[in-house]
Amino acid sequence: MIRENLATMIGTIAQRPSSVSAVKIDGERAYDRVRAGEKVELPSRQVSITQLDITRIDRVNNQIHIDIEVTCSAGTYIRAIARDCGDALGVGGHLSALRRTRVGAFDLAQSISLSQLKEGEFTPLALVDLAAQTFPVRNLALDEVAELSFGRALTTNPSDEIFAAISGDNRLIALLTNRDERAKPITVFAAAN
Repeated sequence: MIRENLATMIGTIAQRPSSVSAVKIDGERAYDRVRAGEKVELPSRQVSITQLDITRIDRVNNQIHIDIEVTCSAGTYIRAIARDCGDALGVGGHLSALRRTRVGAFDLAQSISLSQLKEGEFTPLALVDLAAQTFPVRNLALDEVAELSFGRALTTNPSDEIFAAISGDNRLIALLTNRDERAKPITVFAAAN
């Protein structure tokens, strides 16, 4: 029953964030409202779960402990997966541990330890390289670099994804998104002097 229930969560689903999440309601975090004694019910939002695998099931006394691996879109609440699975099975569910193993294009194999960080034993990623690994790249002409440095929009990107706008001399100039039939900067990294 557990496997079948979790399988129903794969795909694009409507998920209700936990009431103790950091989602803001009228400028105040939901968890602050809950701590103040308010009953908070957040609306569902669309999320995408592409992988949800059970890696281990253990019975400890009267409890079942389940380890899962999840690949999901930004905005997915793993605590909500536990809550919803437990609710569907009529037993309740919560997390005892949560470990993020990937963010964007980066996984644990590319991480460094705290001691390596303290000792400076690492090579930092250049922002332009990070952006190029995370987003599709839009190579810019000189006039486009100038326009973006003033925060101006360009002709549309080839798709509606966020694009890393990179100059001919390999600098990250901006992140762009299509809006109102133009590629508009979300943020500009190389502002005009």
